[in-house]
Amino acid sequence: MDYIYNYISNKLFASKAAKELMNAVEDVVQNLKYMPRAYRVIKKFPELELEYRRITIRNYVLIYTVSEKEKTIYIVHMYYGGSNYLNRI
Repeated sequence: MDYIYNYISNKLFASKAAKELMNAVEDVVQNLKYMPRAYRVIKKFPELELEYRRITIRNYVLIYTVSEKEKTIYIVHMYYGGSNYLNRI
């Protein structure tokens, strides 16, 4: 997420847009604690008991997984929506 923020802010010279995106991400992530399974499963690894879920936030995709055992949500990665992010999981 630091890379995305720095890219938008420094390379595209759009610091306001970078801050707004990070605020949108923070809002979505904060809401996950109330409904962690609200978003669609994109890939499941039965041997690991992991389901990866996808959230679209503006032009970006946030990938996360939920650990019932640890009662924790792990943000795995954030990709630009135009990239082939499914092949990276």
